[in-house]
Amino acid sequence: RLTVTGGGWLVERDALSFKVVNARPLKSVFALVRPPDELRAFKVEFEDNGSVTYSSSDRDLVLGSLLDACQSWTGSRSSQVYVTAEVTDGLRLTPRFAREEAKKATSKLEDVASQFFDSGTVE
Repeated sequence: RLTVTGGGWLVERDALSFKVVNARPLKSVFALVRPPDELRAFKVEFEDNGSVTYSSSDRDLVLGSLLDACQSWTGSRSSQVYVTAEVTDGLRLTPRFAREEAKKATSKLEDVASQFFDSGTVE
């Protein structure tokens, strides 16, 4: 099979007939997994929990090109494509599409005071 990117899609084509076998939007790529013990293999994980495993003698070149394509196509979401050496499903408690919201750091005293007093009553 041949794997190509274009128009915001990751497309797999049959090597003989060039018919499309599989197509996924680049914006749905969640992680690129590069196992350290397999020199040719890599995995592309998607936000819908799907994944595809590939093998290439130029694995690092392909991963770099794929990451670049994801970053250029997704624009502001570019920081959401993870590159890791391990499969990301291990101990996930939240779905892949969930994003953590940043919280303002507060002291424990402020937390306790806010539970007992109105903000206008504490001096």
